[in-house]
Amino acid sequence: MTDAPTLDQLLTKARELVPVLKDRAVETETLRRIPDVTMADFRYAGFCRLYTPKRFGGLELEWGAHCAVAEEVARGCGSSAWMVAVVLSHSWMVARFGEAAQHAVLHGNPDAVIASAFAGKSEMTRVDGGYQLSGTWAFASGIHHASWTIVGAPVVTDEKLPPGVRPPYRMALLKADQYDILDDWHAAGLKGTGSSSLKVLDQFVPDDLTILSDDMTGAAPSGAALHESYIYGVEFVPYLESSFVGPLIGAAKGALADYLDITKERQGREFGEKVAEQEGVQVRVAESVMDIKVADRLIKHVLQGLHEDGVAGRAVAGERWVMQRMTLTYAARLCVGAVDRLVSMMGATGQIGNNPVQRHYRDIKAIAAHTSLIWDRAAVPAGKWVLGLPTDDPAVDGSQDRFQI
Repeated sequence: MTDAPTLDQLLTKARELVPVLKDRAVETETLRRIPDVTMADFRYAGFCRLYTPKRFGGLELEWGAHCAVAEEVARGCGSSAWMVAVVLSHSWMVARFGEAAQHAVLHGNPDAVIASAFAGKSEMTRVDGGYQLSGTWAFASGIHHASWTIVGAPVVTDEKLPPGVRPPYRMALLKADQYDILDDWHAAGLKGTGSSSLKVLDQFVPDDLTILSDDMTGAAPSGAALHESYIYGVEFVPYLESSFVGPLIGAAKGALADYLDITKERQGREFGEKVAEQEGVQVRVAESVMDIKVADRLIKHVLQGLHEDGVAGRAVAGERWVMQRMTLTYAARLCVGAVDRLVSMMGATGQIGNNPVQRHYRDIKAIAAHTSLIWDRAAVPAGKWVLGLPTDDPAVDGSQDRFQI
């Protein structure tokens, strides 16, 4: 592409891919990873460059672009949308590393696919010029297509730390030839994301390809000064936790559309009555429509707020932080309930694996199970905050905000 596409143009390309991705959905689940042809489509469309900095040939779009594109993609395939929203946005993370790391990964390769994995058992040991790294990490989505992967590990030493003090935690960039991919992704939902584990045995990582976690996740990471956009210099966690809602709401909308297509022509097996004319079906469809619409509004509100906070240089703290988590997890509950209602009305047909509504439902359940979207995790601190109790979160307790109805 010679001219950088706008977000509207990217969304048009995403919509054009929906029927194609829907046709490939069964193949994607069977492969347990994104087909090569789909990745080629994503590269051609420009999806790999959403958050790649302009200095490396990327688009450097504003926050929320990945969610918007993924929402459209998810109407056809939730696993493919997860790839767009989560994996293809990792250039945003790389751009928070130092200049040498950014150059190593993105120079001459603005379409770089970068996986990440942080759940596992691992350790780094300091050596001359860098670190020796070993460990096993789970849930590395898109790793079969990645040329680099970001992992994290504690730096262990012989020095005895004071009680309650943890060793420093660093993130490291690994080339694809530095780890083995384990064939262990057998999931109920998001089957096609290829979220396999990876294993590293005593690999050297130079200093330049590592970064302290506190530096990476803070509001002024090392690499942010190299770029104009605010997105590289925002607090990591509040923005990261909003990344999963594009596939979520898109899959819910896709499930509703597929349900309507099927149900408008569906007849009862015993008496041949039109299912769409049943009052109970009409009531429950209307309820699911409202749940999805409300969830959509809530998600868009959060994403717009994050964009405005980023432009203004405002921290996501106090009421904003409590309510963002509550809002996103509540939206996830609405999506799960809406599509569960649709699947339940389909009887045995709704339990068939290649039923598109069932596939969307499994993907939505898997997305909503991510730690960032678990209701209790958000509701407990929110309940404490409403009741005037300490939440043990400095971003909340250190604020002057007080709950008001």
